[in-house]
Amino acid sequence: MAKINCLADQAAVITGQQYWDSTFLPVVEKHMKPSTQKSYKQVWRQFLKDELGSIQLRDYTVQMGRKFITGLAERGLGRRTIAHIRALMSSIFREAINDGLVESSPIHDIKVRGIRAPKDTDHYTLEEVENAISALKDHVDCQLVFALGFYQGLRPSEIQGLQVGDFSDDFVMVRRAVVAGKLGTTKTEDSATDVPLTEMTKVFLALHVAKNQPQKWLFESENGSPAILNNLVNRVIKPVLGDSYKSLYCLRRGGATALVEMSGNLVGAQGLLRHKSMTTTAMFYKKSTPLETIRQVKLLEAKSAENKS
Repeated sequence: MAKINCLADQAAVITGQQYWDSTFLPVVEKHMKPSTQKSYKQVWRQFLKDELGSIQLRDYTVQMGRKFITGLAERGLGRRTIAHIRALMSSIFREAINDGLVESSPIHDIKVRGIRAPKDTDHYTLEEVENAISALKDHVDCQLVFALGFYQGLRPSEIQGLQVGDFSDDFVMVRRAVVAGKLGTTKTEDSATDVPLTEMTKVFLALHVAKNQPQKWLFESENGSPAILNNLVNRVIKPVLGDSYKSLYCLRRGGATALVEMSGNLVGAQGLLRHKSMTTTAMFYKKSTPLETIRQVKLLEAKSAENKS
């Protein structure tokens, strides 16, 4: 009974910020991947700190949550962004329920209409990558980054986590990732595998190693730690490419799209991206392009002609 009374007293005074600092964030930092930690911290700082920080958790209602989510939609935030925000809110209240601080989650029953669909994510075409690599001719480290992202489908965090010893004659062994300066495992277990190297990537790799002589990490800072690729982007890539620069993650999407265009199916793209489910490849990484549409229309036309004959 004393314990129950203590929890009740605690629930009466604990605010969202206090719970975030004392309980939720330490659990996240202990058990979740660096990429998840980074995402949670960004969502809390950008959206939830003002909404939940000063209010007592047990006083937060469905109506308050609906007003907040509706406001996000009216500001123009997309469905995917709002889903991330809502998911973190749900996680916070779920933990609070397990800790005996609230009786139920107000987030589950929030219903909001009129949230706009997410914008299609951008990607590099094969031609754009070839042009970028040509423009970066005086920066072989940047050329290697572009090649690994596009032709090998590596995430920026996986490129940052590469070591010199991860390469064989024909493969790169993806084993780790660096997110926000923290070394960890890859995003999924299926991502940790050997990826075939293209001849172009092999050339850039040899030139980069010969020129920069990395000791442990493929892209190495002056103190011997993994280099932060965003620094390379801001210092070299953006000034060289200008408005044609998109993002390093667009390389991965572009490589998958190019494979689908050339092969006509998702199998190769799924392997390149190391997705366990082909659905993920189809939904988020294979981008629709005019060339693919033209090819599919011609296939339909040919089938129609075949049926008439």
